[in-house]
Amino acid sequence: MSLWAGAELKLDYAAFHFNEMRRALDPPRRSTHEIAQMSTGAVIDTGWHRRFYPHFDAFLSTSR
Repeated sequence: MSLWAGAELKLDYAAFHFNEMRRALDPPRRSTHEIAQMSTGAVIDTGWHRRFYPHFDAFLSTSR
């Protein structure tokens, strides 16, 4: 295994975690009940931060 193969692998890992961070920020599909609640000003928690931050930490570690 050459030195460049290791760099390519790390790049693949960083890309994976970056894509997972992006997916964590995508809005989920809403039910009609949730849409009605949001129209009154309610904020519905999607839990994005629980999915985002583990991949953010791994992305920083991998891309270092």
